Amino acid sequence: MRYPVMTEKQLASRWKISLKTLRRWRSVNQGPVWHKLFRHVRYHEADILESLSTGRRFLTQANACRRW
Repeated sequence: MRYPVMTEKQLASRWKISLKTLRRWRSVNQGPVWHKLFRHVRYHEADILESLSTGRRFLTQANACRRW
């Protein structure tokens, strides 16, 4: 089973935003759902596609970042 993930650089490039913007969103619990595995930040492609299909790029405080 393949479970594709994206790095923060890949997501920033895909959304045409700066890497600094993604990092700022994480620091204030905004932006797409992200996961941290050791010291690496990853975005699951399914979460990104879901956020785009629902038109929801930003998370609320209640369901902010999830970590492994």
